[in-house]
Amino acid sequence: REAVRRPPIPKPMRLSTVALLAAAAPAMALSAPPRKMHRMSAAPKMLAPATVAAWVSGSVVVGASGALVVVPNLKPWYEGLKKPWWSPPNWLFGPVWTALYALIGLACARTFGTQPLARPRAFYIFAIHAVLNIAWSPIFFGAHLLGPGFITSLSLLIAAGATALEFARVSGTATGLLLAPYVLWLAYATGLNLRLWQLNP
Repeated sequence: REAVRRPPIPKPMRLSTVALLAAAAPAMALSAPPRKMHRMSAAPKMLAPATVAAWVSGSVVVGASGALVVVPNLKPWYEGLKKPWWSPPNWLFGPVWTALYALIGLACARTFGTQPLARPRAFYIFAIHAVLNIAWSPIFFGAHLLGPGFITSLSLLIAAGATALEFARVSGTATGLLLAPYVLWLAYATGLNLRLWQLNP
């Protein structure tokens, strides 16, 4: 009895299978390196000390300009206001704001480097926040407007939170966290502004 033999695979089919595998091999081999290169390109670049110094010093100087309005109005106007028991002493504002502006400058250096317009969305959100920050002192201390000062402070708090989230998105969580103390202080200051408005209608 003759054994049943399977029909042999035609040679053209064998050749086509080998050809397909040979053609797919280079594509499979080259698929991994681009992903590694992508991860490497996402790594943060080293910042030049001059860039960091420029952002930090610029932020501190611009922020300190508000003192031109604040200091002349501490006495007698601000000291004459009714305050809650948790209101901070006047001497604390200077050191706290200086440290916070330095952190803002460092976060900007990590996010923008020497090309702030390269990240337009982050830049515009930060610019809106900066305008509100600069506007608060003339409104609250300069014009003695507690109600509009509270609205400005609340808007600033929201804008600062949006800035922190955007910085974290484009430059990493560590950069966004640099603004966390600033956002927390603004939340405290906004609550204080509201209470001052309530106590001094």
